[in-house]
Amino acid sequence: MSLYRRVAAAALLVFGLACTELDPFRFQTFELADGRLDQAYADTIRTTGGHGYLSMRVIGGQLPPGVGLRVEGRDGVLHGLPVRTGDFQFTVEARDSSHGEMPRPADIITQGFAITVDSL
Repeated sequence: MSLYRRVAAAALLVFGLACTELDPFRFQTFELADGRLDQAYADTIRTTGGHGYLSMRVIGGQLPPGVGLRVEGRDGVLHGLPVRTGDFQFTVEARDSSHGEMPRPADIITQGFAITVDSL
């Protein structure tokens, strides 16, 4: 590898690390909308920072029955038809894969959320 290529590769690595540190991977959403029994529900869990493929999953608690979580771009979308009333608390884990198979701790974030489903 030529000296030029080595310097360019090192510069890209440093720039990439600097961008990651200046724009940390984190949640932008902290509260979700409440839902109504048997009515369509939709809300978005937004993230910012990170630069790779995003995965998101519920790691604790429970979504309202009938509501699911899917990833669209850099966000998680909650959608469905709640079929039970109650207060539902859950924890979401988001992973940014910008560092490949071995994510750094900063590439994995968790956040607690709650949704209350009421009847009409």
